[in-house]
Amino acid sequence: MIKRWVRRIALGLVGTVAIAIAGGLVFREVVQQRIASGSRISGAHGISSLEEVVLGGRPQSILIRAEDTRRPVLLFLHGGPGGPLMYEARLFGRELEKHFVVVHWDQRGAGKSYRSDIDSAEMTIAQFKSDAVELIQLLRRRFKVDRIYLVGHSWGTILGALIAHEHPELLWAYVGAAQVVDIRRNEEISYDSAVRLARRAGNQQALRELARIKPPYDSIQELKVQRQWLWYFLAEEQGNESPASTDTALLRLLESPEYSLLDVWRTLKGLFWTLEVMWDELKTVNLVRQVPRIDVPVYLILGRHDRQVPGELAEAWLAHLQAPRKEIIWFEHSAHDMYLDEPQRFQEVLIEKLLDGTSSPAMRE
Repeated sequence: MIKRWVRRIALGLVGTVAIAIAGGLVFREVVQQRIASGSRISGAHGISSLEEVVLGGRPQSILIRAEDTRRPVLLFLHGGPGGPLMYEARLFGRELEKHFVVVHWDQRGAGKSYRSDIDSAEMTIAQFKSDAVELIQLLRRRFKVDRIYLVGHSWGTILGALIAHEHPELLWAYVGAAQVVDIRRNEEISYDSAVRLARRAGNQQALRELARIKPPYDSIQELKVQRQWLWYFLAEEQGNESPASTDTALLRLLESPEYSLLDVWRTLKGLFWTLEVMWDELKTVNLVRQVPRIDVPVYLILGRHDRQVPGELAEAWLAHLQAPRKEIIWFEHSAHDMYLDEPQRFQEVLIEKLLDGTSSPAMRE
């Protein structure tokens, strides 16, 4: 008798969970359709295309959106490595899509481009540069343009600055948002910020855990400790309702029309895997030595409250960088993800600086 009741209760719980999951999946699909419908692009020259291209022998995903494909091409290089921007594109892209052909790319090992058979040996800066240049060449041919605009964020600024330095003939201008310059010094400053925040909060657990690690960190696990505490204190400062918070980012990932549930898993899997396999090489990055000159206009967009990638290093690098034009635009109300903290201004700055501040191409026939 007791076994029968236990069986019934167990079956009831399983049924309840199954109903909840099914309801969640239906709700997710409804939200995805609403988002897609609300950002639909129409018109004879419009484009909204999710595609798979082969770069460096690997299939990788790109999203192309524009109200007019005759506009200049703008390619975003996301951060991480492993932190795609495609699923957040609509939050800071609707105005840009009126002026540019906006391209988001899930890089090798990130987001929709993560595959379990990727060899860690191919996860090198040189390979990512090669993939990016191959994509730029593809976009040049497809949209019949001589050059494109390149915008990098965080890790993407390392990639972007190196490409701008080595291949200025492919670009109209380069924009570094949360520009990374010197990884070792960057992590020392970011670590000190986490310790100061922990002391101010009187959080003894944070202080103990931070005392056990030392930048630039021997393992990715140590980096995770610093980042988790840094993000924890910043979330308390900004509030978890901030668009840049981890919870809201995960919700946007689940709601994205471009991402299946398998893609969500790929994104979460690749997020720290890419960083883990590339960390030793990333610690050697120092743009002061590697990028002394860029032969196209350079614009840096920096968040005044960014404690993950401190702006003073980018400011010092730009002061010595040789470039035909260079400028810093500070976002006074932003931290690391200024495109989420101040999305309207982020778009306005890109439109103003790139289309009005550089020798931008005329609209194509």
